[in-house]
Amino acid sequence: MRLIQLSLKDKAQNETALTLPSRRQSATEFSIPLPELAASEYTVNWMVMGEDTTETGVILGARVWF
Repeated sequence: MRLIQLSLKDKAQNETALTLPSRRQSATEFSIPLPELAASEYTVNWMVMGEDTTETGVILGARVWF
């Protein structure tokens, strides 16, 4: 899979800048370094694309608390 979209937003919908891997890079898992985060509720959204670029995943999300 290729990670093609990634966002991290706090409870007030302020987005934290994240660095995506190259769209040419395919992997079964990804590790993205995070900056120091303030205590809040965060929502992570991501989208992946299959190797052959014909299958695009849905936007998935998760809430995390720091």
